[in-house]
Amino acid sequence: MYQFTLTSTEYPNHTVVNFDLWRFEEDGRRSLERLEHVFLPQPSGALFERSEMEFLNVVSLELEKFAQKKRDTGQ
Repeated sequence: MYQFTLTSTEYPNHTVVNFDLWRFEEDGRRSLERLEHVFLPQPSGALFERSEMEFLNVVSLELEKFAQKKRDTGQ
């Protein structure tokens, strides 16, 4: 089974978003894969200049990276 979590940490000059994929094995073992994406502030001070759609596009791309990695490794 897999569980996906998304967390963000704001710093004075940037925001870090972590995309975590937890894998749970039947024997109770678990593993974590993490991808980080760093967002730099926009001139307006907002995380995104355009809209939340930009953020959702980044999330979608990161999820596709996870999926492609799983396909490549046969997991």
